[in-house]
Amino acid sequence: MITRALHALTDASVSRWGKFVVMAAWLVVAVALVALAPTLASIYDNSVTQSIPSSADSQRAQRLLLDKFPSSRGSPAVIVFYDPNGLNATDNARAKDLSDWLTSSARPAAVGQVLSVFTVPQAASQLISQDMTTMTLVATVNGSVTDASFQSAIKTIRDRLKHETAGTQLQAHLTGPAGVITDAGLIFAATDLPLLLGTVALVLVLLIALYRSPILALLPLVGVGWALQIVDALLGFAGKVGLFGISQQATSIMIVLLFGAGTDYSIFIAARFREELQRTADKHQAMRETMRAVGEAITSSAGTVILALLTLTFASIGLYSSLGPTLAIAVAVMLAAGLTLIPALLVWIGRAAYWPLTPRYQPDVAGQQTHAPRGLWSALGRWTARHRVVAVLSSLALLT
Repeated sequence: MITRALHALTDASVSRWGKFVVMAAWLVVAVALVALAPTLASIYDNSVTQSIPSSADSQRAQRLLLDKFPSSRGSPAVIVFYDPNGLNATDNARAKDLSDWLTSSARPAAVGQVLSVFTVPQAASQLISQDMTTMTLVATVNGSVTDASFQSAIKTIRDRLKHETAGTQLQAHLTGPAGVITDAGLIFAATDLPLLLGTVALVLVLLIALYRSPILALLPLVGVGWALQIVDALLGFAGKVGLFGISQQATSIMIVLLFGAGTDYSIFIAARFREELQRTADKHQAMRETMRAVGEAITSSAGTVILALLTLTFASIGLYSSLGPTLAIAVAVMLAAGLTLIPALLVWIGRAAYWPLTPRYQPDVAGQQTHAPRGLWSALGRWTARHRVVAVLSSLALLT
């Protein structure tokens, strides 16, 4: 039943008029969703990655720490002063200026308690190195790391450090949990576009090298790019209504996964379509045969991945549970594109997609149902089919 429904879908998608209906439908859906959906940047919830069950040992320890030591609230920002020639009086004065500022009413609102040699002189042996070149200052930054006030406080302190040490040998940097977490957020916020462009460039180069056809190399990029717009819109709607949290980390991983799945599906279809074009004069019939052979493999592969990803929703840690639905939706949309959009585009272009190595119809092999293609991979496939046990054991040995 499922097979018949799958064949009916792919047959209709690559028929003479069906291919145009499919492309038009995908275009209308993409334009409508993109126009109506909120942008992902407006609904990001990066705090979901920090979500840990209250029953976890780490959370119980944190509550106990805050109960016994209320001053431990917040994330510590460690400020390090370093002078390779040794801290002199001017360096100490600059460090004191910063300490005084952080303990004054002019400090950023998120800054709490400050530990330095100027606020706790008896801690000098722990805050100044033995060679007198390095001094540390610890400031507590209150609030969630995703709060604008938290990130603003870190930026303001860093700007102040840069101003204080400008034109001097004294070096000052902010690190510690507060600095590291803030930097991680900024990195993920800035990776989406470079990651997308890098992935596109890598896939394009590999496909051109593999198929030696510029048109065919662009096909997966068009299909994935089309699907990506729809996925972004669907995630935007899901995040807006609160179905699940969506983080920048999840969308960054989603881009790579989407290109990987889309490229694989396109390669399966293009490789089989080339073979069918040599045996079938009509390109629509060739694509019908192609999708009847490849469609089930694509569906089973994507279904396995989707089910595996959905198991992440049962994870207790927000970093993993938030990945499940985001990535599952991406693969599901890419599966729909692999079964309809990509074959429709490919059959529309036809044999010209493989230019300059255009496959020609070969009547002498048209009636051969068991035509065996030549080449390394075909030979390897036939050997594997004849020596299944040896192939499995050798693969396991290689993997271990």
